[in-house]
Parts: sequence; C-alpha cells; structure tokens
Amino acid sequence: MLMKDAARYDGTRASLSTYLFGVARRHTRRRLLRERRFVSIETAGSQTAWFAPGDAAAEHEHACELHRLRAAILSLPSRYREVVILCELEGITYESAAMTIGCAIGTVRSRLHRARQLLGTKLRRSDGSRGVQPAMRCAV
Repeated sequence: MLMKDAARYDGTRASLSTYLFGVARRHTRRRLLRERRFVSIETAGSQTAWFAPGDAAAEHEHACELHRLRAAILSLPSRYREVVILCELEGITYESAAMTIGCAIGTVRSRLHRARQLLGTKLRRSDGSRGVQPAMRCAV
C-alpha cells in the first residue's frame, strides 16, 4: 500500500514519520470500523529492570499499576486516546500529532489536557475501589 501511494508523500508538508503515522491511523481506523473490535495494548517485555532482584511485591505492584493505566487509556473516547498514545506514549510533537490527526495544534493540546484530566479521575476512582480489595488480588 505504501509503495503504491509513495507519490502522495509531500516532504514540504510534513516529516516522513508524521506521514506514516497518518497512514497507519487511517488504515487502523478503517479496519476497526470494518471489524468493530479494538486491539489491546500489551507490553512487549517486562519493564521491571529497576527493581531489586527478588522484589516480587514491588514487581507485582508495578504490574498492577500498568494494568490500571492501560485500562484507563483504553476506556478513553478515541479522540482523547489517540492524542495520549501519539504524544505521551510515542513521544511525537504536538505539531506532528496535529498533522497526523488532521486538526489544529490547539485541538491536540486541549484534547491532551482533557485526556489527562479524565485519566486522573479514572485512576483516582480505581484507587478508591482498590482500597477495599486485598493488595495481591490485582488482575494482570
């Protein structure tokens, strides 16, 4: 697909990474609409390298926190979820995210601000409900 449409890339409008993010976004959205299901966010590997060897409780707590954060991100409306993924997880600039999504930079900033507020609310709510449960009952 990219090879057939390579002539559509205009280096004066955006960087190659921005163009590729846009292509991937459009392709993914079309597929999701067609299949009506979402792809889960899974870690490629363990991110517990900073824990002392044998610190199972800290590793478990970290895994629980990551699970809660992923669940909160996935529960966001798509317009907020995509700016969080692009700007916070992928680390692209607001300008590149705006070009990828096809909106103004101010829209990216406001959506990211609103997404952060929603994530904070969702995580605080899940913290409150966690207080009732035993600490080691986190579903990972």
